[in-house]
Amino acid sequence: MNNNRLKWILWDLDDTLYAPIPGYIARKRILFVESYQQAVGGDMSFDQAELELKRKLVEADGLILKIFKNLGVNPRDVLQRMADIDRTTLFTKDTGLPVLFDELEACGLKHALITNNIRFTTRDILNLLGLSPERFEFEITMDDVRNIKPDPEPFQRFLELSGAQPEQCVMVGDVPASDCIPAKHLGMHTILVRKRPAVIPSEVDIYLDDIYGIPQALKEHGLV
Repeated sequence: MNNNRLKWILWDLDDTLYAPIPGYIARKRILFVESYQQAVGGDMSFDQAELELKRKLVEADGLILKIFKNLGVNPRDVLQRMADIDRTTLFTKDTGLPVLFDELEACGLKHALITNNIRFTTRDILNLLGLSPERFEFEITMDDVRNIKPDPEPFQRFLELSGAQPEQCVMVGDVPASDCIPAKHLGMHTILVRKRPAVIPSEVDIYLDDIYGIPQALKEHGLV
């Protein structure tokens, strides 16, 4: 990494701003499997559909929406169903998030959000986490682009709106294929959090177990 000072920190949402929540993962798993059953048709059982979806997920580098797109299903239709999940009993407020954002802002950074969720789901999750959507200067959701991550369009859209240069940005996410790799190819810095792969791609500049080590890591790398 070079010594360009950062101006922007770009956040993924799911499993990045919050640690994976087993109950929410289970609800989404059922939704995805049922959606897959509908997409392929026939008499495939739930268990058969789940096994096949798991296999395809490995082939798709963990990008579940890529599977549906390859089947001719609009990912928006799948994510719209997620909006109906009652998350109120699944998520808890994280009092550390506003403090983390304050610390990063004190370093001169502004926040933006780049997520494959629709805006309704995005706002719902942020409010449940106790993090005001107003903390983000920009929110790039599925509602704002034609092509979602890992396509570069969401990142390019942010750059157009903000006027930022790629080297002034660091992308924080939990999936290398959709968060770090496309951001790095545009010239951004990258931080992978929470899920450590067996082999960390070269497009990942920093790996951290959680997001709370970000301020110190950025200082150690001379970026703030």
